[in-house]
Amino acid sequence: MFSVKLKKRRNIKLLELNNFSRKQVNLVINSSDLLLATSLSEIGPLIVKEAMASIVSTNVGDVIDIIKDTDGCFVTSFDPFDVAEKIGRKTDGRQKIKYLDINIAAEKIMNIYKNVVT
Repeated sequence: MFSVKLKKRRNIKLLELNNFSRKQVNLVINSSDLLLATSLSEIGPLIVKEAMASIVSTNVGDVIDIIKDTDGCFVTSFDPFDVAEKIGRKTDGRQKIKYLDINIAAEKIMNIYKNVVT
């Protein structure tokens, strides 16, 4: 973990989530004010869907489709100044992704199986 002081922003502690268990990642995400995703390539970064509390992410995978209508979520360029400018904002993201809930997904899958069988 390391800290940086962004111009006229609160003190930010950055934590890289390497070598964390899935349970630990969940705890860190849920206790964080912001998720900063700077991947160069991914299909659909699950961490973005898991966090949706306050997201600043590069345009990777389907991030832009997931967060495009969510207040407080921002897609950035790879320019550190662009990233820094968007850090520290809040979002209503968790409400926007309720449709991704595992129970809803499981119900949709079960309905598909039921329709195929009957």
